[in-house]
Amino acid sequence: MHTFDRIAVSFESREVFVDGELQRISMRALDILELLIEADGGLVTKDQIMRAVWPTTFVVDNNIQVHISALRKLLGGKDGWIKTDPGRGYRLARPRPESVSDTTAPSALASYRTKPLTNAMLVGRDRAVEEILEMVEADPIVTIVGAGGIGKTSVAREVARQYATGLGAQVCVVDLSTEARGATVAQAIAETLGLHRRQDESGLASRLNELSGRYAVLVLDGCDHVIAEAAAVCEALCAEQANVRLIVTAREPLRIAGERVYRLQPLSLPGPEAGEDEILASPAVQLFLRQCGNLGAIACADHASLLCLSSLCRQLDGLPLAIELAAQWAAAIGVDDLLAALDTLILALSNRLRSVPARHETLRASIDWSYGLLTEFERVVLRRLAIMDGAFDLKSACEVISCEEFDATMILGGIVNLVSKSLVVADKGDGASRYYRLTKVTRTFAKEKLDATDEFAWLRHRLEACSFDDRGTHEASMDRPASGVRHPFQYRRQSRMRIARRQIVRRADLSVV
Repeated sequence: MHTFDRIAVSFESREVFVDGELQRISMRALDILELLIEADGGLVTKDQIMRAVWPTTFVVDNNIQVHISALRKLLGGKDGWIKTDPGRGYRLARPRPESVSDTTAPSALASYRTKPLTNAMLVGRDRAVEEILEMVEADPIVTIVGAGGIGKTSVAREVARQYATGLGAQVCVVDLSTEARGATVAQAIAETLGLHRRQDESGLASRLNELSGRYAVLVLDGCDHVIAEAAAVCEALCAEQANVRLIVTAREPLRIAGERVYRLQPLSLPGPEAGEDEILASPAVQLFLRQCGNLGAIACADHASLLCLSSLCRQLDGLPLAIELAAQWAAAIGVDDLLAALDTLILALSNRLRSVPARHETLRASIDWSYGLLTEFERVVLRRLAIMDGAFDLKSACEVISCEEFDATMILGGIVNLVSKSLVVADKGDGASRYYRLTKVTRTFAKEKLDATDEFAWLRHRLEACSFDDRGTHEASMDRPASGVRHPFQYRRQSRMRIARRQIVRRADLSVV
């Protein structure tokens, strides 16, 4: 154990204490502190730090400065234990008693009108938070991308909280999803910062630097309907080289220089054959059970109910919002009955919590938020993809849903856009191949849109005209494999296509009666 006045550091447990209270600090900051302590007052150069802390990654001096700032805050401030040898590196040296700064002095950013960031106690997101933190440490802007209700906001706030803790950085959270469409992103940021006069992007960068004095973390949450303007603001802030880390949440990337994109995945699910221990260890199931427990309900009283819960979470594709809403309903009607009625209820599952964003009140509202931001062509592609039951490849999709007006090349571009906007899921297949699918929530919504058109008859004839081999591709375009052995995934896919055809034919026949 190493002590510095009120600070105690244990490298065995990788923990730092101030006045006996555990402090959050990044692992890389701890690595740098260990180098400084081992040097016993000697100089530790920047090259030494880079080789020891980032042995396989190229980083710039700014990465070191971020962690040094965190250590300075803990060890007495700018006149404390850490001394800088300009242009060379850093060393530890006991400060003069009269020069030790008051690390508890209020920051100039205390006037920021931001929501307090508390420990979110996220379920199944430790790895995601850790990976995004590494991106934030290395790059000025990170965009967390994912489908509506996947938990982008919660993860972004937790990343910002952990990054800011111990760094001396302040956090400003700007909820752009609630801004009127007439307001600008720059105005929304200025309002959140308490700046009443209009600020352009460069003015905001200067203001953030002026107020923070060290580093600030700016979270732009829900950028979907202002994505182009948010991209311009972020690009301008980065160009100003402000001491600002930008964490953005959206359903698609900003697509600007310097952006790092993290695509947030659904919660891990138990497999169909999973035993009780595996089911209970699944983050999706844990979230469901925690939500039920918060409502004072017992979700699974026996093994059969646990199996139903496992199936329910799989049908909800591990989507956190869907799981939380389902848990609220299951607390009232039970898991078994909810699972039995899921096909009918899935879009109507409503949020029973007060003060939730409008786009999270129901699963329908969540998908409708994304749907409303699509172009008319993208809407056509999405609703037609509802005909594909289960996984599909690009060639199959283009073969089925293309037409004279929208040829295969256009359809391909539309699918790519829908993947980028988190409405179509891209899964890895065998080798370098990829397969695509709609989640149950998205497909149910898209089928409703398809029902409201006159395209079913056309799609029926299109499907009847298409013939697919074991790989789900048009049999005229590729030779059949020499081996008659089918990959299980290919077999399931062909079966789903046949089922989809029968459903369309049956439905079309009924519509004639």
